[in-house]
Amino acid sequence: SGGSGGGGSSAGGSSCGGGLPSVGPSTSSPPPPRPPPPSPPRVLCVLDMRGGYNPCADELYRRAFGGWSRVDSVCYFAHHRVSVPPRGWIDSCHARGKPCLGTLLTEHEPSENSRLLGPDMAARVRALGDLVAHYRFDGYLVNIEAPLPGRQRDVARLATFLALLRTECRARRQQFAFEVPGSAAGAAPAVVVYDSLGKDGSVQWASELPPKGSARNSANLELFEACDGILLDYHWSPSGGGPGGLRGTGGHLERSALAADSARGPDDGHVDSHGNGKAAPPPRPPPRGTGILEGGRRGDVYVGIDVFARGTFHRAGPECAQAVEAVARVQKDLSLGVFAPGWSLEAGPAGSPHLQAWCQARERGERVRAAAGAMHAAEAGAAVADAALWAALDTDRICHRLGRRAGGN
Repeated sequence: SGGSGGGGSSAGGSSCGGGLPSVGPSTSSPPPPRPPPPSPPRVLCVLDMRGGYNPCADELYRRAFGGWSRVDSVCYFAHHRVSVPPRGWIDSCHARGKPCLGTLLTEHEPSENSRLLGPDMAARVRALGDLVAHYRFDGYLVNIEAPLPGRQRDVARLATFLALLRTECRARRQQFAFEVPGSAAGAAPAVVVYDSLGKDGSVQWASELPPKGSARNSANLELFEACDGILLDYHWSPSGGGPGGLRGTGGHLERSALAADSARGPDDGHVDSHGNGKAAPPPRPPPRGTGILEGGRRGDVYVGIDVFARGTFHRAGPECAQAVEAVARVQKDLSLGVFAPGWSLEAGPAGSPHLQAWCQARERGERVRAAAGAMHAAEAGAAVADAALWAALDTDRICHRLGRRAGGN
């Protein structure tokens, strides 16, 4: 009796007047999961030097490379079906906290894509994952520049392939536990797709990420939503333009930012574990007071800049700074994809006859008999020239706007 009364007195005599808290099941709904923060602008460096896999690209240029503090990730590009980065580049990237991507490429023949997207797609994804795990690189730039024989149906299959490959690469990367310091777990890009296909599976370079419902014949949005990012072709215009049906909707960069704002992410349930398509989740509302969708993917759009300036509005080498400035000027928080910065050694001031002779001799397998002092001087000149190129490009102006800096030296 006394024990019971004591319990009642304790409950009823609380100075807060609320009694003991309820221990029954809650009747309120849990708060909805918070969407990820917007992707910050970054710099992807795409290495394409003398065809790749040669001493000039993998020894001399790697030692001379002056962009470490100005890039966030590196992709090794060569014209092979699968280009695995050489060990020297992988180690150099990881020592500085930078992910290093290889390249998956198909060109010219539709039959190449038939094999890639055929019934054994899952086995091919696993094989590509085996390469990631064995060589310890971080994923792939997927560059499909051969028509898809199944046309629109194969565009959907390619999106499934990209989603599965992304999942596979991220799982395999955990085996060697590389992640970018200071980033969220798994944040380093695993799969980036190149802007090269139309909705009908034809080879089409859009130089933009067209918004949903666009009349543009581009598969970019569907493929972008299946992976970590897209590298836009470098023939974009800073003054707008585009096909006649898109006049008055802004330029390539503005339309790309608009599309990225509402694009689904690869973690939004694009495919299930068996590669089957899943329904899109409901749109995420924008936060108050901003023009950007929270979790928006502008930073996952890499605006291509060709340092050789092939068919672009800007000139080559340091004058590519015009393109960097154009991306910064629109203030859309898009990322950069700097293609073939080895221009500094191939065509720029460091491309001296002595260096070219050294590269050609090494490629023929000959020993270099030049005096060590002269060779060291040539390498030092190459390093100075490449550092000058990156300083002129000043890619930091893209990233510093959000108060961040690509680290590493």
